[in-house]
Amino acid sequence: MVIGTLRIHLYFPESRSLKEKRQVLKGYQERIRKKFNVSTCELGLQNSWDESIVAVVYVNSSRKQVERVLEEIVKWNGFSKKLEVIDYQKELL
Repeated sequence: MVIGTLRIHLYFPESRSLKEKRQVLKGYQERIRKKFNVSTCELGLQNSWDESIVAVVYVNSSRKQVERVLEEIVKWNGFSKKLEVIDYQKELL
C-alpha cells in the first residue's frame, strides 16, 4: 500500500473576504474529491482571505498510480481565474 500526500499552497487573487475565499475553496475541494477520488482538508491560513494551505491524500497499491494522480492534481485547475497554486510539496509513504 502506498500513501501519497500533497500539501498545496493556494492563492485567491479575486477574493476580497473570508466568505469569498471559503466559497471558492469549498468548490475546489469538492471537485478534486470527485475527479480524483482523494481526501482533502484545509490545513493552514484559515483566517487569511487570499491564501490557504490544503492537504490531499491518495491511497493505492501502485506507486506509479499515486505519483500520477498527485501530479495531475497539481496541474489541474478547474478554477483557473479564482485560484492559483503558489507552491506544493509531495510525499509518498
